[in-house]
Amino acid sequence: MLNKKRKIIIAVFILLVIIAIGLIIIVLPSPNKPSIAIKPQLKNYDKLIVAINQINNLSTTQNGEFQKMIEQLRLTENPNLTRDQQFQDLRYAQTALIGAYVTSNDHTLYSLQKTLADFMTLNFPDKKKQVVEIVCFDPICAPKQPKMVTDIVSEIKASNTLDVVKQGLAQDLNNASYFPDDDPQRKASNYLLVANAVKYDPDFIKAGINDKIANEILDFIKQTYPEQFAQITLAPVKLHQ
Repeated sequence: MLNKKRKIIIAVFILLVIIAIGLIIIVLPSPNKPSIAIKPQLKNYDKLIVAINQINNLSTTQNGEFQKMIEQLRLTENPNLTRDQQFQDLRYAQTALIGAYVTSNDHTLYSLQKTLADFMTLNFPDKKKQVVEIVCFDPICAPKQPKMVTDIVSEIKASNTLDVVKQGLAQDLNNASYFPDDDPQRKASNYLLVANAVKYDPDFIKAGINDKIANEILDFIKQTYPEQFAQITLAPVKLHQ
């Protein structure tokens, strides 16, 4: 009986040894078959991360879009991604960066846009045309704002409306003025969007100043961009007579 148990134990031990050897053979790469190499990190990725970490404006770094940009960049570290997938994640990161920039008007993000765009072009030269154009949304790089615009911005900020509403509309009007002067159609269209937003905002309607400010914006468009204004007179917001 004892010998029988001993034989069973020996048999089980031999079986375990055979299984262990089999696992080792499976795990170890064959000498005739090269192992799969981890995809190398994108060029200058470390420099891009350094540039991001140098941004020390707390309100900017805590911006939801800024955090989303970082998350999208981290996704590119996955060695299993294809080049197309890596580039797509970078496109999402670029879009998030623009969102953070538009809502903060922090000039450091203008510089970061160029750093990210150069990084994308370096690693994906064949997709250069798909890299989003760098835009300016801050007073340092933008054309000087017209006095009529700054006066309207001040009027919006001083209005008896909710802070979140007036701050948002004031920023929208500022952002419209930041577009380059060589693109009057875009500038006029964005000014019109703000005029419409003011015209139909419940808080501005309640304060009784929606028509006044909307018409001031339209007056500015008419005086500054007469050709573009002629194309938008059928918009919901009408110039006062």
